[in-house]
This record gives sequence, structure tokens and C-alpha cells, in this order.
Amino acid sequence: MRRQTHEFLEHVKWLTPAGALVVLYLLGYKALGYGVHHSGCYIDPMGEPLGFLSNAPGRALALLGGMLLHWPADLWVVLPAMRPVLAVGGALGLVLFAWLLRRQWRECDPLVQRALVWMIPGGLVSLLPVTAALPSNRLLLLPSLAGSAVIGVVVQHWWSRRGVKKDSRGGNAVCWFVAVTSLLLPPVAWQIQTAVITNFDDTACATYLNAEIDDAQVRNQRVILLAAPDPYTAVYAEIVRSVEGGRPRPKSFFSLSMAPYPQRLLRTGPNRFELEVLGGEMLGGEFERFFRTAAFPLKPGDRVDLCGITVDVLAVNATGPTRVAFTFDRPLEDPTLCFLMWRDKGLRKATLPGIGQVMELGPSPST
Repeated sequence: MRRQTHEFLEHVKWLTPAGALVVLYLLGYKALGYGVHHSGCYIDPMGEPLGFLSNAPGRALALLGGMLLHWPADLWVVLPAMRPVLAVGGALGLVLFAWLLRRQWRECDPLVQRALVWMIPGGLVSLLPVTAALPSNRLLLLPSLAGSAVIGVVVQHWWSRRGVKKDSRGGNAVCWFVAVTSLLLPPVAWQIQTAVITNFDDTACATYLNAEIDDAQVRNQRVILLAAPDPYTAVYAEIVRSVEGGRPRPKSFFSLSMAPYPQRLLRTGPNRFELEVLGGEMLGGEFERFFRTAAFPLKPGDRVDLCGITVDVLAVNATGPTRVAFTFDRPLEDPTLCFLMWRDKGLRKATLPGIGQVMELGPSPST
């Protein structure tokens, strides 16, 4: 007992410098005001501990499924209806590998046992920070160091004893499943994902770089995208123009709506217009919740002040705002304002209607 206590204290001593750096980082992080607030996707463990703890188990299980069973945990975002399936699948994967390790443990090399004793807890603990974000296989860099070791030990041990000790049909089938999926699925998935992302990247870059923005004036302009055709255009268009195309950056870039519905713009004054969602609402989609969680809903009368733009919520439904007013600090025809809309499968310069007139905005990239 004394020896174990001494070893434990030695481990604590070795971890103290790294632990102190983590504590200092977290204190500075909060003291300087960094962190997310009221997001439905990213959760600040220090700012919203209850929200983090309530979401962490399901997200962690989805990530475990992605790590151990090699399916895309990203489906958590793309297909929200799949979330229970991803969580249950991750739990089954955890139970499966616990069972496989338990039945092989006594025959494992002592050095392997000793390594797994710290790698497995370390891998599980490293899952906790990334559960603050939506599950995605790209978050598994650190946890997969342990996950890959576990999979490797299970497959290597089973393969090396095939001719020495026969497994039950069930155990043999499970090990074949683990071996085949671990060896074949990752490289195939890598090629497919790379092809899909490359194709999307080429198309998106061409679209963003060909946006009707005057590079000679844009440094002194605020670019306002009236209704984004998709979340990526809303977030990445300006970044891609700057990074990939070397284009000058505007003073600011705003996307006023990401709602995937037809919308109507009504101009109500020299520097003001209203945006109404037809047949839907804002902040109802999964990507829109990156910016606002349903736990902190906007209500009529709420006002948000941005850089020279005042946003007033005029009407809401049970999910989110349906009509919003935008008031600018200058006339809408001012050359320092550049309005864009999605038309003819591209970002085109928008000519706003006269006072009292209406302009229809399309709901998707196909318009």
C-alpha cells in the first residue's frame, strides 16, 4: 500500500507542471472574456456547466462509435434524427471492445497491459473537452491514440492465436468484423471524404471568388449578404476570398439570414428594411443554432446593436424570429454598403427596392 501511494504521488508530481499550465490558461481564457455564449452547438464547460454535463454523454458515445466502429460521427449534425442511433451504437461499441479486452486480458503481454491501463483512461478523459463541440470524427485525434491501441491489441491477439486456440463462432465472427472494418473502412472513407470535400471546395471557391464585389472599394465597405443560400456561404465566403484568392477584406461581412425558406424584403425607410421568412423562421436549423440556442430565445422587442446596424426582432413563432428589421447608420444607397443576394447560382450585387416596395429572396442555391 505504501509503495502504491508513493507511485501515485510521483505521478501527481510529474503532472503538476502541465496541470498548472492548464489552470493558468483557463483562468486567463475566462478573465479575458473568451468563450462561447448562448450557442446551441458549442458549450462552454465553465460558463454553462449544467448544459455541458447534460450534453456530454450522448456526444461522447457518438464519438466513441466513430472511433471504435469507424462510422461518421458527423451525422450528428447532418441528420439530427440519427442522434439516438449514434449514441446507442457508441455504447454498443464500448461494450463490445470491453468484452473483447476482458476475454484476452490474461494472455496479453504485461507491458501491453501496463500501457493500456493508462492509455484507456487517458483516451476517455481526452474525449471530455471535445464534447463541448458537436461530434465529428475530426475531433478524435487525441482519443484515437488510445482507440487505435485497443483495436490493434484486440486484432493482433486474435490473429496470432487463431491456429493455437479456437474461438467460439460468435467470438471469431466479432473479431473478423473488427479486423475487416478497421482495416478497410478508414482508407475507403478517407478517399470518399477527400473527393467530396475537394469537389465542394472547388465549387465553393469558384463561387465565392466570382462574387460581385468591387475589390477596388471593398476595403472601405461593409458587405451584407441578405439571405445566405447555405451555412457555408454565410460563414466562409469572405474568408475564402481573402485566403484563397488574396482579395482585399471588407471592413465587415454580415449574413443577415441563414433560414432555408423564401424570404421577403420590405423597405420601410431610407436606411431601414424588414426581412420576413415565408413558411418558416430564423434560427431553426441546426447550423443556425451555432449562433443561438433555443434555450435563450429571441422575443419581439429584442434589439441587437452591431457595427452600424441595429437589429430589431418584430415577430417570432415557437422556434425563432419570423420578421426582423435592420436599421443602418446611413442610407442604403451609400457606396460604403455592398448588398449581395444569391441569384443565378452566384453571389450577385443586390439593388434594394424603393421605400414601401418589396423584393423576394430565393430559398436555396438552386434558385
